[in-house]
Amino acid sequence: MGAKSFLGLPGERLVRGASHADSPANTLCRLVNDAAEVSALTAMLCRAFQADAHINWLIRQDERRETAMNALFRLLLTDMGGELHASADRKSAALWFPPGGGPDWRAQSRFFLRYLNIAGPARALARGIDLKRMDQRHPARPHFYLQLLGVEPECQRQGHGGTLLARLLALASEADCPVYLETSSPGNVAFYCRHGFVGTAETVLSGGLRLWSLLWQPGRP
Repeated sequence: MGAKSFLGLPGERLVRGASHADSPANTLCRLVNDAAEVSALTAMLCRAFQADAHINWLIRQDERRETAMNALFRLLLTDMGGELHASADRKSAALWFPPGGGPDWRAQSRFFLRYLNIAGPARALARGIDLKRMDQRHPARPHFYLQLLGVEPECQRQGHGGTLLARLLALASEADCPVYLETSSPGNVAFYCRHGFVGTAETVLSGGLRLWSLLWQPGRP
């Protein structure tokens, strides 16, 4: 997998609307690799992305699909690095990589070996080729990469996703670095554009999956 977008998961399942200042959705924390936290967030992400086109494009679609989805999120949360942030009620979580903080070649090698089982050998090979293509969409300058953002389905449109996104944009603004992400959802394209992102590319991958590349630049309205 490429050093930049080793998996290229979309920052999807975002929510709209403001949260109250003292609500659990508005209280965030950065998490460490704790077994209980990982299990709870893995289950939440599986529910949040259950019908997601990009996730289902990545994983096998046979009787082992549910196990594969669980394994994919657990792998991302435990073995690929990045910064994991969640709301206080653990109803939402986001994983992003700061500038220069992507997985090294050892982590990528471990990922691909496990991804063979998550996707199945033929799908893993095809997706790996596509993801190499997506590496070229990343900006050349140092940037934050939003790997994923998931919200418990029953809690969507209550401010969770917007609060996590605001945290990331504040960090990026302080560092004077752009934020890059990919999404397969036209609705999410509109959401991100309202938060200052602009589209930089539209790519059709194997199986007809369409991904939009979006970029947020600090200092722009």
